[in-house]
Amino acid sequence: MASGNRKVTVTYYGMLAEKLNINSEELELPSGEINLRKFFVNKHPELKSFTFSAAVDLEYIDTLTEQALPQKIDLMPPFAGG
Repeated sequence: MASGNRKVTVTYYGMLAEKLNINSEELELPSGEINLRKFFVNKHPELKSFTFSAAVDLEYIDTLTEQALPQKIDLMPPFAGG
């Protein structure tokens, strides 16, 4: 059985990358279910005032399940237009 920890590459886009002054980082995700917004605001409190979406392996989700072993997470600000 896996150790319960999950390494993932997180890429930040647009104003999120500008605010954090990074484009990407590798993180170790804790085991269990993860509310992605809460996780990233806890990791980077400066994101609290931003609206953003999380795409896990190119699929938009809000909560990562305990069983998920993502390869990448993309955090994106809202897109302009419709």
